[in-house]
Amino acid sequence: MVMLGAVTLAGDAVAAAGIDVWAAPAAQKVFQDDTPPAGVGPDLRLEAAGGETESAQVVLRAEGEACTLTDAAVSEFRNERDEACPDVTTGLFQVAFIHLPSLNRSWPDPLPPFRGPLQLLPDRTQPLWLSVQVPPAAPAGTYRATLRLVFDSAPARIVPLTLRVFGFRLPEHPSLRTAIGNQMGFVLPHHGVQAGTPEAATLERNYYEFLLQRRLSPYSLPCDLCSPEAARWLDDPRLTSFVIPVSDEMRSSGGSPHTSATATG
Repeated sequence: MVMLGAVTLAGDAVAAAGIDVWAAPAAQKVFQDDTPPAGVGPDLRLEAAGGETESAQVVLRAEGEACTLTDAAVSEFRNERDEACPDVTTGLFQVAFIHLPSLNRSWPDPLPPFRGPLQLLPDRTQPLWLSVQVPPAAPAGTYRATLRLVFDSAPARIVPLTLRVFGFRLPEHPSLRTAIGNQMGFVLPHHGVQAGTPEAATLERNYYEFLLQRRLSPYSLPCDLCSPEAARWLDDPRLTSFVIPVSDEMRSSGGSPHTSATATG
């Protein structure tokens, strides 16, 4: 079984000026009271095919005193011959927490972009989410980069990154058909954006594109299905399904009893 996007953790947890830094896979929920696991260090090792996006977490914990992460930057990925892996893009996000009263615990879930500064509270764990997008035509090989973390009251830390690119690419059209709910009525209030405004339309397109980039097809197009803009999304090879609205009039004339139908690519 070939496993795409495996994350390997190596080394020992290293502390500098009261800050612990270690790595965690993307599938792991890292909580604010988690402490550095034994035998796990900050090295991140990602594996991806061409056209794939892979992620992992860099976890920070300030021991004893508060500290502020003022900046974080990823260098260019280069191989042993010092050749760059062209068009690899990286994104760095802050793992945010939502308090769940039923569990009496803060749960890691939202991923707002990291823009700094980010305060690290004493004895409280804060994960960062690193996303690496490999272009379809990326040459196979092993590439290395670094994530540089700058703090206000501690020395800068360097996190080694290793990216192995396989010698094949993922097909542009996903073989797995998906249908993901994208109900913007729930999303817009959290952004403080009013429905029906240009800002709302831009936000909906951004959410839609975000899901397509991750090979997930949302229920509804970010525009009217009969508008000229719809062709842009319907012709996208990453799209595998979408919802066709069905009116009450169509149902009363013998159409589907459901409020929508799904068309698939």
